[in-house]
Amino acid sequence: MRRTLLAATFSLLACAGSGSATLTVALETDLQPFVDFDEVDVQWIRGDAIVAMERVEVGPGDDVSRGFDLATFATGNGRAEIAVRLYGSAGEVGRRRAFVDVRGDTRAVILVSAECGLGEACPGEGDSFDATECIAGACFPPTCLGRDCLGGGGSCDVDADCDPRDGCSSGRCSRGRCVVTPDDGACAAGQRCVVGVGCTSGGGCDDPGPEVCNGVDDDCDASTPDGAEDPMLGESCDGDDADLCTRGSFVCVGGALVCEETGPEATETCDGTDEDCDGLIDETGDEAWYPDEDGDGYGDEARVELTCERPGPEYVSRGGDCADRDENVFPDSPEGCNAADDDCDGAIDEGGCVGCESHTTADAVFLVCRTSRRWTDAVGLCEGGGYELARIDSAARQAELEAAFAATGISGSFWIGYNDRSTEGIFRWADGSASGYDNWASGEPDDGGTFGTENCALVSSSDGLWRDEGCGSEERYVCTVER
Repeated sequence: MRRTLLAATFSLLACAGSGSATLTVALETDLQPFVDFDEVDVQWIRGDAIVAMERVEVGPGDDVSRGFDLATFATGNGRAEIAVRLYGSAGEVGRRRAFVDVRGDTRAVILVSAECGLGEACPGEGDSFDATECIAGACFPPTCLGRDCLGGGGSCDVDADCDPRDGCSSGRCSRGRCVVTPDDGACAAGQRCVVGVGCTSGGGCDDPGPEVCNGVDDDCDASTPDGAEDPMLGESCDGDDADLCTRGSFVCVGGALVCEETGPEATETCDGTDEDCDGLIDETGDEAWYPDEDGDGYGDEARVELTCERPGPEYVSRGGDCADRDENVFPDSPEGCNAADDDCDGAIDEGGCVGCESHTTADAVFLVCRTSRRWTDAVGLCEGGGYELARIDSAARQAELEAAFAATGISGSFWIGYNDRSTEGIFRWADGSASGYDNWASGEPDDGGTFGTENCALVSSSDGLWRDEGCGSEERYVCTVER
């Protein structure tokens, strides 16, 4: 067997001075050492913190079936919380949590049963809310250590089989096992209940000790605040936050030590110091690095990494690239006329199309052009920039078109893609598709003009209404593209 002190969370363990009490934690289990497990962790816990933890390696020669001593802690008198975990090659194989009332030098044998596994099933149906610990297949409160909680030989059919006959404990039958719980409230002041023994004043107020934080009158003086002589009171501690800095101190609240944190949570920055107190310097930094796949000097913000060192040669310190596989698209890139957001500012082709102004909505981009062209030429110019001559196929799109006129400040009559060039009287969009929406002005389309040749649609910026016009007329035009 070999013991290794793994960690002491605090610089001061509970030293009660002369006559201080100790707790020896022993293990009893039907799990086989060096077969089922080869290592045991035992922890002494105060409040939400680990006071001390010891790791014990076990071998085939260690007898764990009759109470095998694991560790001794200088707890002082009072209630101590102990956690025991057993580990094998496959990981954790058993665990227990126990509350031990320490009076003088105390030895507690904690039973870990193979049939309990990791004890996730406790409390089960019909168990009390505090029956969180599994012992020999039944659920018990953590104040029960081992076989001392099993009454009537441990097996039962009804609750009457579990009467401990000690005057202060109560028994019940749970899953064929007796669960016996001591009740100190059934005893006189200063006494405590011991299963199978009854009320006893041993370690009570005829044996005063230091007043530690446990909700018990340890020094037999009701005027002394609970925990007033607890060696951990006021000691530095780390509260419930992400850092490991001991920027808090222990206070006694409700019979338990609680770490009262002071100051904000510490985060690691790139300054050569260990701000979060984990023993590592600048392991997680505040400098942003972005992968730059296209080599344009800007990276993808969606894949940012916060480190103090550049993660690799493909990372850059500038983000904001909205198309990281296109080297021509990045913040401050010249905006072209291509129905794309070249400069990653959320707008498309603003200032990039000569003679035109763009207006971007949630689902479309409008390119309002002040230069005049024939209808067929306007179709080609729109398509050359990745657009189409405007398709206005709903009332919502009509409203967006009118908003584009207002936003760009360009007015007049504008070609849209609606036309009946193929079949007189049957209007379709420039790509040949039909539409279930139109916004003709009164009396339109009238196919006026010489020999009835008005086959292409114009929209007026002043009222948004459509009229037909000869396709050879030179007019302003509007292009659209879906986003």
